[in-house]
Amino acid sequence: MEEDSVTLHIGVSSIKRDDQILWRFGPENSRIAEIYKQNIPTYDINERFTDRLEMNNQTG
Repeated sequence: MEEDSVTLHIGVSSIKRDDQILWRFGPENSRIAEIYKQNIPTYDINERFTDRLEMNNQTG
């Protein structure tokens, strides 16, 4: 089953070098992605977002 895409806006026009942005999901507030110093590690522990999470180090 394919689901709709969702864009998570960060409220800024660009990400600066030392910015830290976290994306969390669900009632347990699980971290799914982070941008810190323009690196983008993802945290997809239960593989719910495998092949569906796309990140950009300039725009989120």
